[in-house]
Amino acid sequence: SSDFGSILLDVAHKSVLDGWSVATDNFDKFTTKGSVSDFRKHNRVGLTEFGQLPVVGEGEEYTYGTIGDKQVAVAIATYGKLFSITRQAIINDDMSMLTRIPFLMGKSARATVAKLVYNLITSNGKWQDGKVLFSADRKNLLTGSGTKMDV
Repeated sequence: SSDFGSILLDVAHKSVLDGWSVATDNFDKFTTKGSVSDFRKHNRVGLTEFGQLPVVGEGEEYTYGTIGDKQVAVAIATYGKLFSITRQAIINDDMSMLTRIPFLMGKSARATVAKLVYNLITSNGKWQDGKVLFSADRKNLLTGSGTKMDV
């Protein structure tokens, strides 16, 4: 029976990964994945933007730009939920609906991460520089008709 336990565990694991993979979001296109060793705050460092390049006319000299550094504190958290099922429910599952549970759990896990990422953007809270993400100061406000953003 220990062999069957391993087989069933492997099937459930693959199903969870399948659920994670089919989730429809795109936050991984504009985020970076990292790792930390514990739950304490960790500092991430990086470079600031170089800025837009100015036009250099004929005979004009190039100007120097600057790049600075920045630091952001990050910390991880644990998210999760338990699900229990009885042996009788598994045996009585003549429509094989219960085999979808690990798949749905994986899909839910990915959706949770996506919601956390998009909440950072849509809440328009203050960022590490003390400014809100969308502001006239950052020159990133939409104006005019049809400016409602949807994610």
